[in-house]
Amino acid sequence: MIARVATAAVLAAGSLLAGCMAPTVPLLSHARVAPDFDTYAIARVAVLPVDGPPDADGPQGPELRALQEDFTSFVASGTPYEVIALRAFDLDELPLHSPRLDGHWSIDGLLGVAERYRVDAVLHLEITRERVYAPLAVGLYAELVSVDTGQVIWNASVELDATDEPVRKALVAYYGREDGARDGGSRWEVALSSPQRFVRFAAWQLAQQL
Repeated sequence: MIARVATAAVLAAGSLLAGCMAPTVPLLSHARVAPDFDTYAIARVAVLPVDGPPDADGPQGPELRALQEDFTSFVASGTPYEVIALRAFDLDELPLHSPRLDGHWSIDGLLGVAERYRVDAVLHLEITRERVYAPLAVGLYAELVSVDTGQVIWNASVELDATDEPVRKALVAYYGREDGARDGGSRWEVALSSPQRFVRFAAWQLAQQL
């Protein structure tokens, strides 16, 4: 009798736990990993300043810095790497060029970052497009670059549009997991009208691929 009661209690607890489990957040991002990724010894990564969208109407300094901090936090909490965030002034006197400008990374610049900050790779995030009025839309692209070879060994991208049903469902699950509410609470609806929260969710999507 005691065994049956104990078993019933365990089953009930398991059922309750399952009911309280955070919902799985659908991944809407896509990633590509270099075939020789596992041959790189990556322990410490520097997240570079975020590049804003090509148009001048996108987010500026403070918003980009906040996005960099969020992305750094997401990567640090989801990977085994030690992750640091570098500001623009941290790169002074280093010939490190954005791939958006010249299509490649400067080996001398990468080696300079490696020597100064003792990192094995740099992680670069850029906003490829952003619509900051309703309905919100954002595109992000990130790449992990080896400081030894200058090769992109991982990259990921995500395109989110607030009108897409999969995006809305993913937001519900994301905030439901954060708030412990399976229906996502009300914050997911706020994210649909907040460019900062919307792009933060996009950055989280990318970080899950690394």
